[in-house]
Amino acid sequence: MAYENGSNIFNYSPEIFLRYRKDKMIFAKALQIIQIFQTRVDYPFCFDEMDQAISLILGAPFQSFFFCGYVYINAVNEDDYDPTQVFDPESEKNVNLVEGLSEDEIKNIAEEYRDAIKSFTISIQHLSADVFPPENGGLGLKSVAYNRTNDQYKKIRVIRNDNESLDLSLSKDELEFLIRQLSEIYSDGEQSDEK
Repeated sequence: MAYENGSNIFNYSPEIFLRYRKDKMIFAKALQIIQIFQTRVDYPFCFDEMDQAISLILGAPFQSFFFCGYVYINAVNEDDYDPTQVFDPESEKNVNLVEGLSEDEIKNIAEEYRDAIKSFTISIQHLSADVFPPENGGLGLKSVAYNRTNDQYKKIRVIRNDNESLDLSLSKDELEFLIRQLSEIYSDGEQSDEK
């Protein structure tokens, strides 16, 4: 298969590799950050923050794994993971990321990195659905139901397309606040459409 920058994984991840050489635990650390963010009540809407935190560890945007991951997963030939022949777009020449290492050391670190980045990429593939949900996916609105629990509160259930739901017990003031917020969101969308 032909890729835009060739099939060498180092062409797509030189910054990550340089971080990996200093700390072989960067992918484990990134997975820990993912786990922490997934426990937040605002996940996946906090993805930009998660991307920023992971990028500090990896040295490159986390989102790049969703676009270049197929290269990392399909690296099988020795040419697919050669740190001595890495294309540098600025100079438009190949550079060596492992100068000064012996052939055995180069082979070992290249294979370790290939396996580490491949494993990491495979383990995060499921997150692409959180970041790039299908157009009419599970997060869409299926229904809204309510029940008056007493004179002061209404119990509201918001049901998504995937049948997950959110139950709220709202006072009149809280309900008016929610209506105002939704009206603002709706108005903002109409203004964007007019531009």
